[in-house]
Amino acid sequence: MTLVAGGHLLPSDLTGVSVYSQATGSFDFHPGPLLANIVIADEVNRANPKAQSAMLEAMGEGQISVDGHTHGLRQIRSIERVRDIRAACRRVTLAPEMASYIVALSAATRDAQGVRFGVSPRGSLNVAAMTRARALMQGRDFVMADDVRSVVVPVLAHRGCASVDAGCGSA
Repeated sequence: MTLVAGGHLLPSDLTGVSVYSQATGSFDFHPGPLLANIVIADEVNRANPKAQSAMLEAMGEGQISVDGHTHGLRQIRSIERVRDIRAACRRVTLAPEMASYIVALSAATRDAQGVRFGVSPRGSLNVAAMTRARALMQGRDFVMADDVRSVVVPVLAHRGCASVDAGCGSA
């Protein structure tokens, strides 16, 4: 579920609402998007304070509150798993030689013929992160040159800009 927050967003738009059912004479809870398995929220800082509070409760406490009732969120375990994987990737060793190799590849795009804008230092950081992830997926706690070679083109392909004369060829 993807949410784009803004001033129009109400807490109930996120958490859900309790709707009165004449048939049963009780309120039925209709869950909102915060109860989805995965939620990606954009522009959270533009939401009104009450909607921000609902999102912060979900993220910080793993629950939401609607009409005095607390509802636990299932996806907290998966979020913790993602955090664990990201932490494991950060622990993968990137030797200075591999870091220099990544920087050299990125720098070469700045001087390459047919390239209008080369890859920025942020591109190098993205390659480094992906090489760590690939090494981890390969069962290693260190990066090899083969990791760099396997991720450099897909990671950097969208970060530079070919000149108009060069056109858009395959990487």
